[in-house]
Amino acid sequence: SKKMFERFDDDEEEEEENDVKKKQRFRRRRCKWYYCFLCGLDVVVSSLIVFLAVLVIRNDVHRVGVSNTALNTNANAKVDAHQSHRKYAFTPTNGKIAYSWVAKGHELPSETTFTGSKSSKKSFESESEFKYMHMAMPTELPDGSIAVAFQASPTEYEGSIRQALYWAISRDNGVSFSRPEMIAKDDQLPVWTPVLKVSGQRVFLLYTVSSRKCRYYDQSRNALRHSPGGDVVYKVSDDNGKTWSSGQVILSYGSEDGMPKVIANTLVELEDGSWVLPFWREPGKTCPQMKSEVKDASLLRKGSAGVIRSMDQGLTWEVFGNLTATKGESWLIENTVVERKSERRKTTKKKENNNNKGGRTNNVLVQHFRTKSGVAFVSISRDNGKTWTEASETTLPNPNSKMHTIRIDDGDTYDADDNVDEKTSSSSSSSPSKSFFVAAYNHHPRTRDPLVLAVSKSTDGVDSWKPFAKIEPGGMREIIKPELDKSLLKPGAMQYAYPTVHWTKDGKYLLVAYSVMYGARGQLTCFGIRVARMEMKDVPRP
Repeated sequence: SKKMFERFDDDEEEEEENDVKKKQRFRRRRCKWYYCFLCGLDVVVSSLIVFLAVLVIRNDVHRVGVSNTALNTNANAKVDAHQSHRKYAFTPTNGKIAYSWVAKGHELPSETTFTGSKSSKKSFESESEFKYMHMAMPTELPDGSIAVAFQASPTEYEGSIRQALYWAISRDNGVSFSRPEMIAKDDQLPVWTPVLKVSGQRVFLLYTVSSRKCRYYDQSRNALRHSPGGDVVYKVSDDNGKTWSSGQVILSYGSEDGMPKVIANTLVELEDGSWVLPFWREPGKTCPQMKSEVKDASLLRKGSAGVIRSMDQGLTWEVFGNLTATKGESWLIENTVVERKSERRKTTKKKENNNNKGGRTNNVLVQHFRTKSGVAFVSISRDNGKTWTEASETTLPNPNSKMHTIRIDDGDTYDADDNVDEKTSSSSSSSPSKSFFVAAYNHHPRTRDPLVLAVSKSTDGVDSWKPFAKIEPGGMREIIKPELDKSLLKPGAMQYAYPTVHWTKDGKYLLVAYSVMYGARGQLTCFGIRVARMEMKDVPRP
């Protein structure tokens, strides 16, 4: 019986343990169910919150879009109403600007061919001998033909040793151009930035030749390249470019602080007969600098801009100016110079004898610069380019790209007689000027599009710029055909850049030569060098 009771007690204890385990399992299942329920509830609530937030944002965006549309509509209406009364608002250029190709590289999307297969892709291959073309420079030769010079290479990048200078000739005022011909090259180094100057029957070609010290390896292209600029060189031709002299160095790479010297814009002949060529010093990617010759440490990082002046039509040259950007990490490069129209001042015969200049003031020069600040900078010289004011901002947008300015003279503002006394000088100084400035530039702080023309008084060139016409997009609109490649519609995809302006001697035409490029795929694709031609009667006077 004792054993029986012990067995009974053991059974009771076992049943109690089983009951405890059942309760524990039940509690665990219940906790797990509660946990899953709470997790699911949390997910539902979170999703609901996100959904409501999206609805609120969409409603806000819709309201803002509607209000912005209304505001933009009203603003556009006000702008249109305002511009209808402005003489210098952008004007339609349909039929007023004619376009022609100087040289072509890659085919445009509208010119590409299809094989008929659904899987086939457009071919951007071109039969042109050039895949890279840039830095166009137009001028009128002594025989009356129009020449447009540019740098070009069969490679798709600049700085190749195969890069040379070419020009194409037009004998119908820019309507059509001949096949490009080489005018300058170096067997071992690239040549850059042609600048043309005509003096009488002589044609001057100024350009730069790279330094061997400024070579670097471009890993992305698996190629050896050279930094822009080096020695500034010139050669001459007395037979409209059929033959050329050997090159003569104006300013060497090793002079001054040992930086490459670069040019990009026209040489200006001042009223006193002197020549002024804008240039800048640009530190290359790997160019060693002679630090012992650099007094200002900032020049090692930014480089500087100045002018090269000749008083004897290119026989001797002198350098002036060390202009640098004063704000941020910007730079002052690809500078362009114009001379303000001189005005007669009151003078006496005694002063005329002491200063044999017919009572004229010193030449005032206006120099504009490409910058990284979103606007062009400007500097003034009141002593024929010897000294310059500190560069300051202008109201002209600049997307870190070259611009160009020229002065157009429709007629003199004064009589040729230098013997003017005090009584007559005041009346002659008030006569209206028939000269004015023209600028070609990209009217945008970030993208090289659109390409625009503007005018300014020849006594200013700083604050009175008034844009009057868009060169591009214009003539390229129907040629590009964005429906063939939607990437062409991206901001900054098409680049109409580096313009240079020329005014024909007969006063009939204004020519603008520029580069057409495509940059939406990470690397520039050169479509070619293009010329826009406008009749002077369609150019407004300020």
